[in-house]
Amino acid sequence: MRVAIVNKHVKDGLGGSEIQCDNIARGLNQKDHEVFYLAINGNESEDYNTEYEVIAVSENSSSIVQKVININPDIVYWRYNKKHLYKSVKQIKSKGIKFIFAISHINDTKKWNFKWSNNPKKLIYNLFKMFKGRYEYLGYKYVDAITSLNPQYLESIKASNKIYIPNSITSEKVKFERDKPFVFWVANIKSQKRPEIFIKLAKSITSVDFLMVGDIQQESYEWIQNESDKIPNFFYLGKKSPNEVNGILEKSLFLIHTCKPEGFGNNFIQAWLQAKPTISLEFDPADYIKNKNLGYVCDNDFEMLVKNTQELIDNDELRYSIGKNAYDFSKNMFSIDKTVEKVEKLMLDLVSLSK
Repeated sequence: MRVAIVNKHVKDGLGGSEIQCDNIARGLNQKDHEVFYLAINGNESEDYNTEYEVIAVSENSSSIVQKVININPDIVYWRYNKKHLYKSVKQIKSKGIKFIFAISHINDTKKWNFKWSNNPKKLIYNLFKMFKGRYEYLGYKYVDAITSLNPQYLESIKASNKIYIPNSITSEKVKFERDKPFVFWVANIKSQKRPEIFIKLAKSITSVDFLMVGDIQQESYEWIQNESDKIPNFFYLGKKSPNEVNGILEKSLFLIHTCKPEGFGNNFIQAWLQAKPTISLEFDPADYIKNKNLGYVCDNDFEMLVKNTQELIDNDELRYSIGKNAYDFSKNMFSIDKTVEKVEKLMLDLVSLSK
């Protein structure tokens, strides 16, 4: 089977969906499928050093479609949100190529997505984005199947062929040493992730250290680099690989999550696979944290966040018990091999229908 995967590549930007696509590409390649990774805004001169082929494409439907047609795959696995979806899927499907759309963000499920702004220029831009998103949403009419990293998101999509396929990530780790106990925060640093709340929490609880990891992706957060000099128990460690993050998690007390609802953060899964509880300010993907006893969800209440954080710091027995629940729940649920098998089965089923 010839497979084309469409997304940014993990070598160009370390994000959650990019990690998932790399896992799937490597897994399908190991199962002897021909995998072509169309890297949006990729570097043509870059040696991606992958066992599957990486092809750089520009961020527009014409470039994407032309590359897909040149490859002539049996199926396309699209995990680039709704960006450029409508024109791309229409033209790709006209060539008889099967098409899977993979939901990776809550906004993928919304027909209309509007953000208010008091800035007139930004308001106009947000209105344009809203109508553009609604236009791209029409592309769902042409896809053969929709997958979602969060089972709740499938409820919002009207499609006859839709399936929940969990994210997955390696639990391999790089050893990390630190004597003083600490809690941990990890994500790409931008407004959606609300890192400032974790720093505020560090100022409220001084009995342990607060370690932050992430790539600063918005200039408005450059100030974080200097906060380690101002707050005695806060330490910004910069950008780290998933294996380095796993090593830090293994030594941590637990993970703090302050991000707004998005998809299904890899950092949740990484923490659970290292037997660590999670305290989430707001987001509880698939209600797993509450229903599976994996930590706390604070209903977007900072005072509750402080209370729950202090409780898990003080109560070793409770922390270990929740951590064990997290590991037992996650070790099979988020297996890379199982995720690849589910994606492969869906692809083979769809391709067989056209033969």
